[in-house]
Amino acid sequence: MPAVAELLVGKGRCTAGRAANGLYGWRLKAVNGRVVGVSPAQYGTEEAALAACRRLSGEEVGRHARIAHVHEGVGWVWAVTKGEGRTLARSPRAYERYATCRKALGVFLALMEGEHGRRAGGPPGRLDTHFVDGRRAARGGGRAAAAGRVAAAPAPYGRCCRLGWFGRFGRCPMSAVTTESAGESAAAGSGPAAVGEKRPEALPPPRPAPAAPAAPAPPRRSSRGRRTTLGVAYGASLLGTLLLGFGAFLFTLSAFQEEHYQSTVHRSFAYDLGQATAPTGSAPDGDPVAVLDIPAIGLRDAIVVEGTTARDLMRGPGHRRDSALPGQTGAAVLFGRRTTFGGPFAHIDALRPGDHVQVATGQGRFVYVVDGLGTGSHPYRDASTNLLVLATADASWIPTDTVLVSAHLDGTPVPNPGGRPAVVPADKALAGQPDAVAPLQLWTLTLCGAVVLTVVATFRWRRSAAWLSLTPVLLALLWAVYENAAALLPNLY
Repeated sequence: MPAVAELLVGKGRCTAGRAANGLYGWRLKAVNGRVVGVSPAQYGTEEAALAACRRLSGEEVGRHARIAHVHEGVGWVWAVTKGEGRTLARSPRAYERYATCRKALGVFLALMEGEHGRRAGGPPGRLDTHFVDGRRAARGGGRAAAAGRVAAAPAPYGRCCRLGWFGRFGRCPMSAVTTESAGESAAAGSGPAAVGEKRPEALPPPRPAPAAPAAPAPPRRSSRGRRTTLGVAYGASLLGTLLLGFGAFLFTLSAFQEEHYQSTVHRSFAYDLGQATAPTGSAPDGDPVAVLDIPAIGLRDAIVVEGTTARDLMRGPGHRRDSALPGQTGAAVLFGRRTTFGGPFAHIDALRPGDHVQVATGQGRFVYVVDGLGTGSHPYRDASTNLLVLATADASWIPTDTVLVSAHLDGTPVPNPGGRPAVVPADKALAGQPDAVAPLQLWTLTLCGAVVLTVVATFRWRRSAAWLSLTPVLLALLWAVYENAAALLPNLY
């Protein structure tokens, strides 16, 4: 309808115009010129249309506003009705989403409330505002007054609309809104269709809501049982992950630890050999005492450390502390792991009589010749007195005995200074290290504390930054836990 007169109403501008049926209607525009509400063309003069808009701004419009869904798929429309379904204002178009239609109605009410707020004696924006689905009550009027207004207002919608179940059903199944303006627009060509906009269709008659059978609540015991089952499953998953990590440490990562130690001490011990300062008698536990070469099985430049406990053999082959050093008078005994931490003695059972074993100490370089193989339960009887015995586990999975390789010295032995310390139980073959239990408990508690700290940090800090900074700490603590757990296993494993 062409606008011929206008009037400032509330916070908006109301213009009146004549429609094709010869009657007049009004439009409410925002300050940016957008039409936010229209009326049906039902007034005889433009002054009457403007007066109707002015009267509407002086009323509590929110109490009479409703939102309806046009079931043919056009969308959502809002309307302000009074009396016996008489339409006073409506949306200028249909909206695809309920939230958009509700927002558009809120803009219309905000423009109309300025006039009502000034008449009521309060500042603009403090008037009572009602959204059509009853989910927001009046503000500033008290709960009791809001409840009374909501109860007094007509309720053409079912429970689903008031509870906001629009997304579940697509449209309100209990809707009984058939705005009179839709019929008038269809008959007289008034309303938004006359302005060249899309006009929503008439709403369908009310249909009863389908009664959904109430699902029986699950038994309380079943819920507890499910939580218990989930807790056990999570615990088992975590335990399985830790065990898999321990297996990866033993069979893969531990070799890097042994190789790191070997490469670190090789240069320093070579310097000690060159300066004739390498130990020739009793040495501190874990210090290098010899360099071992077994060409037949591909073992070259292996650093032999003093001691045969589980921790000593994590560094490489170990010399049993109560035996002579290689090359000295008497029997020298060297232990080595078969599977974990590089497995330097993994293939000594492949040695054959006549193979050579070369050992370098602070007293020189010596060559031993293999005589035979035996086991811990059936050792090889060697007649020579200057011997070298190599010992390792008999299996790569669950060792139950030892493999012994006996070799005699090819040459003249050097003197043995003696004064060797006695062995401890942890030095014996296939023995664990019981004193690793206390460090294992300490590192485990530290790891648990670090995990708790990491979880707290992810909530109080940026998650990516927390994981980036604390993950290396967790991995280092987990490595320490695995290393102490490995010390409890047999020393030749």
